[in-house]
Amino acid sequence: MAEFGIIDVKWSTFLLDGGAMFGIVPRPLWAKLIPPDENNGIRLAMRSLMITSGDRLILVDCGVWQYFPEKLRDRVYAIEQPELAATFEARTGRRVDEVTDIIATHLHFDHVGGFVTRQGDDLTPTFPNAAFHVQKEQLAWAQEPSDKDRGSYVKPLIDAIVAAPNLVLHDGPWSLLTGLEIDVVHGHTRAMQIVRVQLGQRWLVHTADMVPTSAHIPPPYIMAYDTEPIKTGQEKKRYYTTWPDAVYFFEHDPEHPFWTIVLDSRGTPARGEKVSFK
Repeated sequence: MAEFGIIDVKWSTFLLDGGAMFGIVPRPLWAKLIPPDENNGIRLAMRSLMITSGDRLILVDCGVWQYFPEKLRDRVYAIEQPELAATFEARTGRRVDEVTDIIATHLHFDHVGGFVTRQGDDLTPTFPNAAFHVQKEQLAWAQEPSDKDRGSYVKPLIDAIVAAPNLVLHDGPWSLLTGLEIDVVHGHTRAMQIVRVQLGQRWLVHTADMVPTSAHIPPPYIMAYDTEPIKTGQEKKRYYTTWPDAVYFFEHDPEHPFWTIVLDSRGTPARGEKVSFK
């Protein structure tokens, strides 16, 4: 089995509606976990999990789309994103051209928006040497999304991904390296990839938007954005049962991304201990 290094790459923050992020959960409950602003917005992080093994440098997701019209970028999403290549080097000590693989959990603008950088009127690859791994079914969905999630996909970004010479399509679960496994779930969106990394005797599970923050650990805490929320709840419980001792990575957590999961006094999955990786 390969040995892996783990780094949390925090790119930026953005603002989303707290009610949309917590679905059916009443505001007095979720507001204790992530306090909203006066407009009900909550500030969330956008992170990538960086995995190293030998000469492989792997990113799970790659930042946010920065080229929205001003109203969306500054007033609706309030995106705070420094220049991506410089941010990557500052956070990791590595260059964007050293990245060998990007595993896209799914193709929403806040997960793979950094795939390209605008230079004049052109979009050029931000990570020029990286194979870009995506599920075939997710790419098809992104090209013809539902009315509900159409706003989560950006057509110029999807077009650039389709045209990318290093695009690698997968059809179902697969493995990049021994101990680096990719599963597929369908609750948040069709064919979202969940990445698992084996670290000695323990697994690290990247939850993507199945569990966007550590506040979303309880099964009913499901985003209104999900296309099949009942399925999301089932998928969460399956992971907690199958990998109860894993460390979980929460991509949008505003404070800390790595946590264990325990059962609280009522038997409900809840945050356990914070975990750090050097």
